[in-house]
Amino acid sequence: MTSLERKRILRARALTFAGIGVTCLSFLAAMYCFPSGDESVRGGYSFGWHFLSAMGKTRGGTVDNTVSCVLFNGTLLLVGIILAVFWDARAL
Repeated sequence: MTSLERKRILRARALTFAGIGVTCLSFLAAMYCFPSGDESVRGGYSFGWHFLSAMGKTRGGTVDNTVSCVLFNGTLLLVGIILAVFWDARAL
């Protein structure tokens, strides 16, 4: 393995770990911004009352869910990019 390949692998590994941190923070932000839309549940997203995919909808009941939708769907896109970079680096 050349030093250039090693640097590429280390860069991909650092990007992967940074991406995992950003992904966690983005999911938490989407949960915080999630409007419940359900009269029986107050205070946003709850694992016991909502499916994870509910954050990806543009409307939660009668309430606008655009902010949570953009954060959630952007995070899923980020996860796909991170996995592609990770597996590309592993192929070396």
